[in-house]
Amino acid sequence: MNAPAPNSDKPQIQRKNYLSRFAAAVKGIRWSYSLIAFLLAVTLWYTVTVRDKVETWVDVQVQFKDAPSNLVITEGLINKLSVRVRVARGLSRGLTGREAMVVNLSGITRGSNAIVVSRDMLPFTSAYEVVEVSPPRFFIVADTMSSREISLQSLFEGKLAPDLYVKSIRLDPQTVELKGAETLIAGISRIRIPIPLAPDMPKGATAVTVAVPVPSNVAVMPPQVGVDIEIGVRTKQVKIVRDVGVTGYADG
Repeated sequence: MNAPAPNSDKPQIQRKNYLSRFAAAVKGIRWSYSLIAFLLAVTLWYTVTVRDKVETWVDVQVQFKDAPSNLVITEGLINKLSVRVRVARGLSRGLTGREAMVVNLSGITRGSNAIVVSRDMLPFTSAYEVVEVSPPRFFIVADTMSSREISLQSLFEGKLAPDLYVKSIRLDPQTVELKGAETLIAGISRIRIPIPLAPDMPKGATAVTVAVPVPSNVAVMPPQVGVDIEIGVRTKQVKIVRDVGVTGYADG
């Protein structure tokens, strides 16, 4: 009676069995077919990922968020930038020109702030190779938000008929509040309200509403003021000296 094989021989027996199976499997492979399949796979990879690539310019919309509430942006808010990408021809058809990137402005300070366009800010996956960005950087200029109360003055525009004149004028209100960049607000000492005059304006009281003229990046409250105008007629006193004679009088 044969003694059973010791446990130390079992791994060697299993390895021999695996090698025998592997040799049998390799022996059954048709290497010519495998080589052809490998070459086709390499050719396809080269065609898709290397050779059949195109470069194209894409407009990327720029959106801004989280600007500090105590600052106002005076310059640099661009609408879009252009990006030249290299990508497989098939993927290039998916570019619509509606791609957008978001710029976080929470870290800007008063003055000029350089924004450098980095790869991770752009809305493209790793399948798109970014070749060039135009512009590669831009500058955001910020200023401190400020407010001031400004007095209003009337400024006549146009002319009345020769025999008419402005007898009185009243603005309501007589002051407005401006809000905007500190450097802009500081340079405004008064605001002149244009009062339109025309030759066909009638005499008497006239009420009109006029917009307050301020720079486009300055807010004004209220944006319009009422104007009460009283138009008078020019008169002149003339002294006339005449001899007066009495006729048709009979002394009784």
